[in-house]
Amino acid sequence: MSTGFHVDKLSDEFGQYTLVLKCAECGHERKAEPLTLGRLCGWDARLEDVAKRMRCSRCGKKRCTLKAQFVYEELHAHQSRHCRISSA
Repeated sequence: MSTGFHVDKLSDEFGQYTLVLKCAECGHERKAEPLTLGRLCGWDARLEDVAKRMRCSRCGKKRCTLKAQFVYEELHAHQSRHCRISSA
């Protein structure tokens, strides 16, 4: 994870992260993109408020936790694809 990575609202870090939603009732876990939830809840919505609105697709309970996860692997793969060092 990057130093200084902190997300309180969907708009933080320009949405360059993945959201991990986990049901506290049954343990079901899924990932979502900030832009997707931003369209539903508003781009300036706090993660805490977004989590309160989420319902588990497996058990139907409204006991979801939400955390932002910096996606280093995708960023690294993108950079290495476009920034090649050639030996001349």
